[in-house]
Amino acid sequence: MSQEYAIEFKNITKEFPGIKANDNISFGIKKGTIHALIGENGAGKSTLMSILFGLYKPTSGEILINNTPTVIKGPNHANEMAISMVHQHFKIVDDYTNLENIILGNESVKGGFLDKSFPTEKIKLIQDRYNLHFDLKQKTGKATVATQQKVEIMKMLYRDANILIFDEPTAVLTPQEIEGFLETLKGFREKGKTVIFISHKLDEVIEVSDRATIIRHGKVIKTYETLKGVSISQMSADMVGETIVMPKNTSSQDFIKNDVIVKFDKVSAHGEKSLKDVSFDIKAGEILAIAGVEGNGQVELELAASGLLKIDSGSIYLKPYVAKGYSKTESEIAAKKTLQFENSNFQKQARKVKSKLHKVFYATSVVFGESSNYLKTIFKKENKHQLVWGNDFGKWLKESLKTEVDTSSNNKNHLDISDKSVQSRIKYGISYIPGDRHKYGLVLDFNIRDNSILRRLKDNQVSHFGFINKQVTNNYNLEIEETFDVRGSRKGESMARSLSGGNQQKAIVGREILNDHQFIIIVQPTRGLDVGAINNIHQHILEEKKKNRAILLISYELDEVLALADNVAVLHSGKLSKKIPISKTNRTEIGLMMAGVKNEQSQK
Repeated sequence: MSQEYAIEFKNITKEFPGIKANDNISFGIKKGTIHALIGENGAGKSTLMSILFGLYKPTSGEILINNTPTVIKGPNHANEMAISMVHQHFKIVDDYTNLENIILGNESVKGGFLDKSFPTEKIKLIQDRYNLHFDLKQKTGKATVATQQKVEIMKMLYRDANILIFDEPTAVLTPQEIEGFLETLKGFREKGKTVIFISHKLDEVIEVSDRATIIRHGKVIKTYETLKGVSISQMSADMVGETIVMPKNTSSQDFIKNDVIVKFDKVSAHGEKSLKDVSFDIKAGEILAIAGVEGNGQVELELAASGLLKIDSGSIYLKPYVAKGYSKTESEIAAKKTLQFENSNFQKQARKVKSKLHKVFYATSVVFGESSNYLKTIFKKENKHQLVWGNDFGKWLKESLKTEVDTSSNNKNHLDISDKSVQSRIKYGISYIPGDRHKYGLVLDFNIRDNSILRRLKDNQVSHFGFINKQVTNNYNLEIEETFDVRGSRKGESMARSLSGGNQQKAIVGREILNDHQFIIIVQPTRGLDVGAINNIHQHILEEKKKNRAILLISYELDEVLALADNVAVLHSGKLSKKIPISKTNRTEIGLMMAGVKNEQSQK
């Protein structure tokens, strides 16, 4: 190889116990170019970049930097050699400001005190040069994902890096943010930087990259010297070793006569964003997709549905169902008798009352402490308002100790699960694939086998009297691995954090789909996955539909929404549009609704 290469990999091999992540890899990356590194999840891309960044040492082989054989001793040494990396999962301190995160480990000290004036001036110059503007004083944990990524990029530029490594940088960005990021990459190339771009989004690879190398099962399969004239289908076939035809939902509205499984009735909730009177229902065999620009209440919706966020008002109803492995009681098989209330403020307060003793005190304080006019607004019986007093008070108190709080008389065949815990919802047949796999999906320092049963610890098939059934657990884990092609798990022995992001995702998706359920919440199921894995998971989602599961799909990928959904609704500023059959809308109309145009609040 010649002097034109900024980096040369020569016969790089990296072995872990039972796994050869990189197998005799050799290729070069030209100076001042964008070089894409593509391959399936677990192909060895991130491992190779971790070697370049000094996080791992190769088992054998060598790396040449600017034609000089180099042993990279660690990340600090890599930084000294002008090599920096933005990882798939950002390395930030939430409670630090953006400025403090950028200079962390490379602080400027003046007179024994932290000097922020010099780094601030330098960062502002870099911001102007690369059009990477954001508030340096903002706490990074409160910033948007796009701003957090800019902070990570600024870390590299602040340290004068010339070789920039990006591991799945667009996986967490909205379409608008992706467009801006790709322009930033082009700007780096114009300024003479060398960029390594790891991505599964082949359209983006073709748009910005000069060259691309495909890695499969740890080996270099092919390097494209130019991407002019290369098609996505050709590249995907080279990547996975076969032609991929993506599945599509062609079942139309075949679920129309099926039972409603889940219903949101004027649900409001507050997290970092707000949900405002969100209403919808999903029938058995229906895929309802929620589209929208990230940050419009999607996180609050998924957390409210899964039980991780307490709702402020409204109700969530679920068809009675008890998952396999859980004991059944009469009240859980049939919908519970409910008290009917109309006053929303009263409903909010009543929902906060948990223990039976507190219910007694609360009921007493309401009856004897409020005016008759107020009482008439809160209690509804046989469609007639009635003062709660005497025998009625006794009946109300008795019922309040054993029944649910409800706001509608139209949900007699459904349980009100608004106050139910995550564990109760699992028992009632809810599966949940979270948007943040590290925060809500995995315990990274548990092995994959233990992670496979995280949501089944009260399942009698898995545990009995506190003891885990190892045979059942092993078989369940192996079924997940084989069905969803989870690589690097070593029959469940590998720690979750040791798997690639894509294989972590496949493990979660497999766990939730294979667990018994009637309703599944699916959030960004294919984020960070290769085309083969996307194909596999989309097929399983459509199989869920065939099995008459109710499916709530929250996705920022319009292609995914259009391919899978029966109906689509758009979430904008916490408000949900009416459901629209996917056959009666298009990408343009959905895009306008995502921007807040034509977005009517649902009245369903």
